[in-house]
Amino acid sequence: MDEDEYLISVAMNRRHLTEGQKAVLANNYREILSKKAKEQRAKIAVTQREINRGNILSDTVADKESDEQGFSTYSKSISNY
Repeated sequence: MDEDEYLISVAMNRRHLTEGQKAVLANNYREILSKKAKEQRAKIAVTQREINRGNILSDTVADKESDEQGFSTYSKSISNY
């Protein structure tokens, strides 16, 4: 929960707000969540596009291979004990 979400959630729980004020806060919260969802969908779309082009696959394979090498080196060092 980021700062804006926290402030809105605290404000929503105040008893002295009218229904109209709570509605405005709820609308603001909806806008914040909508913006975050759009950003997340955009990141997913870019990642998917890169995967489809084959740009990420080679990096992912290289990372996986280096992780496996690191694990095998770690496993060998443990087996010596």
